[in-house]
Amino acid sequence: MRQFLASYPEHAQAVEAKFFLGEALMQLGKVDEARAQFDAFAAAAPDHRLSPQTQYRRGECAYLAGDYDAASTLLQEFHTKHADNALNAYALPYLGDLALMKNQGAQAQAYYAKALRQHGETALADPCRFGLARALQLQHKYDDAARFYNYLIAKEGSPLVDDSLLQLGRLHYQREQYDDALASLDRLTNDFPNSESAPFAWYWKGMTQFAKEDFPAATTSLQRAATAVDPKHSLMPAIQFQLGETFRRSQ
Repeated sequence: MRQFLASYPEHAQAVEAKFFLGEALMQLGKVDEARAQFDAFAAAAPDHRLSPQTQYRRGECAYLAGDYDAASTLLQEFHTKHADNALNAYALPYLGDLALMKNQGAQAQAYYAKALRQHGETALADPCRFGLARALQLQHKYDDAARFYNYLIAKEGSPLVDDSLLQLGRLHYQREQYDDALASLDRLTNDFPNSESAPFAWYWKGMTQFAKEDFPAATTSLQRAATAVDPKHSLMPAIQFQLGETFRRSQ
């Protein structure tokens, strides 16, 4: 495709070739290069029949590249202009994720719920349920959030059991239901010791044990969290602070 565009830049199919080159680059995981092709296609042919797909891909590329403001703008424009397009099954969950990043719980809830309502059991249905639970939790709608977490925990073959256990543990912690919090977090560290969520579970176990004034147990859990992450991990400052507080309170 690159060779065709280089050899025949004025060919009638050259503009459309930019789109398909972008698609190929996306499949190869070359997001920045793909984004450049989709941007070039959008500028050259704003009214092309592939414009809706291009708008979606531009937003997706921006999201994957960490350019979240651009992603939000592009995906919202796509959803507004092309509300009936099947790609909204993917655009709506992205928009939900972006709203969660901004702590916009009600907006995130609306996006995830719409994705589930309009697009049903796609591959993203359970991630939408998880996102919906997080959005509800953010709004302190704890009972509704817990129902979604428990659904995902109980669902056979769900890849979101560990993440749901972590969030359910945090939810119980927020509600000062410390025994229930420990039950969820213990299950995560016991059943999923190699999960990326496990260090966070150890941290929240420490926080919960600290709240219960079980300082020896809190120290052990926080030390486990510290040894489970790289020293430069974003969680490390919180672990170190809480270890200090635990030591101070235990004296």
